[in-house]
Amino acid sequence: MAFVLVAGTFLWAFGRHQRPSSPAVAEQAYWVQDRFYRFESTSQPVSYPVLLELCSEQRLLFVSALAAMAILWRLPPGNRSVWRLTLVWLLGILLVSVGLPLLIQLVAGNPHTTNTQRILIRNLRFVLPLLLTQCVWALATLRKASRRPGTRRAILACGLFLTALWLRVNPPLRWQQELARGGEWGRSRDPDTLAILQAIKKQTPLTARLLSFEDGRFETSAIRYFSLRSLAYCYKDVGPLGHTNDRALLRWGAAQAKYEDLRSRPRDEGLLEAAVAFARELEADHLLVHAPPLRSLPRGASLVFENNSYSLLHLRGTGPGN
Repeated sequence: MAFVLVAGTFLWAFGRHQRPSSPAVAEQAYWVQDRFYRFESTSQPVSYPVLLELCSEQRLLFVSALAAMAILWRLPPGNRSVWRLTLVWLLGILLVSVGLPLLIQLVAGNPHTTNTQRILIRNLRFVLPLLLTQCVWALATLRKASRRPGTRRAILACGLFLTALWLRVNPPLRWQQELARGGEWGRSRDPDTLAILQAIKKQTPLTARLLSFEDGRFETSAIRYFSLRSLAYCYKDVGPLGHTNDRALLRWGAAQAKYEDLRSRPRDEGLLEAAVAFARELEADHLLVHAPPLRSLPRGASLVFENNSYSLLHLRGTGPGN
């Protein structure tokens, strides 16, 4: 019953957000997703290595959970409630990860609306709390069953050690700790890159909307998550668009094609003018240029910040602040 309510609410919200589109538009949208987000296409098996990689990152937790499952299985039948509950939750996650995308495809009438592989991989994160519950419950059960104080203390020490070890080696937690400290993140980047990201954060208004091109030093999304500014275009935005609106996905595809065309052009004066025109087309009021100091500025642009690797330009007449 709970699954029916959740699925119904989700499909209702999905249907309201997804504007009706013709089959031709839907197929064009799928072509965009398959062309520019190829590793998530249903025709590409690359997602399975990604799944194995994610499992490998959490191998300590998976091994501990298997050991905990063996311990709980050896309990008397009347004390296996946690084991059965975990199994039910795992089946529920699998049902939502596989069954719900298939249901969405059926309702939308387009087999390419959602990607079962992608959702299954992303929902793997919800398995981790269940595995942690298994481990803690198994250790608590062993400690409770032991009658020797020394054994009880040893089990408690083992649990604390495994917890500390997992917190240390768990990649997502380690990344969050590094970002929270900030210093380690900054030391891992070259000074010019860190300086431009700090300049974007401190010398542009909160309403700024930027266009930046990838240069291999940092992902464009760093502007969004480190400098806390909006992006007029970001490669990763295709992910949620693949689930929401076909027409928005087509607009993203057109921007992506022009973006890649500009990246492939030789560096000359005409490239900067084309980049400025593209930024204005996307209603960006700032442009980050990955190039040595500029000799001249395009018409309608002013220099906000510059170092040996980057130039930040303000484009007058575009964006929310103009």
